[in-house]
Formats: sequence, C-alpha cells, structure tokens
Amino acid sequence: MSSVELTTLRIFPSHEQRRNVLSVLRSVQGPTAIKPGCLCCRIYEEDGHDEAVLYMECWNSAQEFERHIRSDMYRRVLEAMELSQMPPELRYHHVTETQGIEFVAALRGGAAPGSSIAVNSRESLTANQPAFPSSQPSGSKP
Repeated sequence: MSSVELTTLRIFPSHEQRRNVLSVLRSVQGPTAIKPGCLCCRIYEEDGHDEAVLYMECWNSAQEFERHIRSDMYRRVLEAMELSQMPPELRYHHVTETQGIEFVAALRGGAAPGSSIAVNSRESLTANQPAFPSSQPSGSKP
C-alpha cells in the first residue's frame, strides 16, 4: 500500500523573530521542494491570536523523507524551531488514504462527481443543491 508522509510544524515566534523564522524556512523551502520524493513544501502565516508560522512538507517516499530529516538542510528547520517563544508543534503523519469533495458528497447524500457538485473545477458547490441543506423545512419547529 502506498502512502504519503506529511509533516507539519507550527512555530510561534515573537514579533521580533518572525522575520528570521520566515527567512530560515524560505531558505529551505525551494531546495526541499525539488528533492526527489518531495510533493510539496509550503509556508503559511497564521492570522489571529497565536500568529504562528506553519511549515509543511509532503513526501511520496518514506525513504527520501527520512533521508531529508537526517540532512544538514533539515537542521535549519530545527534551528528555526528554537526561535519559537512557545513550544513548537511538530507532527509527522503517515497518510494511507486521501479523499476529496467526493467524500463530502457521499456523506451528505449529495450528487456523485460530475453532476451537481463540481469536483475538479472552480464552480460553486451550490450548482443544483445547497452545500449545507437545512435539516428542517423552513417554518417548522424542531
């Protein structure tokens, strides 16, 4: 069974260290993204109370993923973690199945792919039926 290796890292830098954290992660992002087995390497900035920086990697090869973790380049990711003012959240996920909008449609009793719900396009989910239909008819009481 094939799997995908997914790692997420949330770092909580101080306002003063935020630029340094982003700089370190960006210096790793490009070289990581072109490594064999790497599906993506992304950086996100959260807005809100924590204002965390989220670093994510996705790999289609456990062997390449493990080699990357042992690399000098990954040492920079670990160094960026040291700039977190709260304990960073580092998670490794071994994913064996991924589903898309078809899963939501199946659970909600909606249309199959290709009918009222556009699976692979930018069309609205509300083509023929609302994405979140009311469980109660309008005007009725629970």
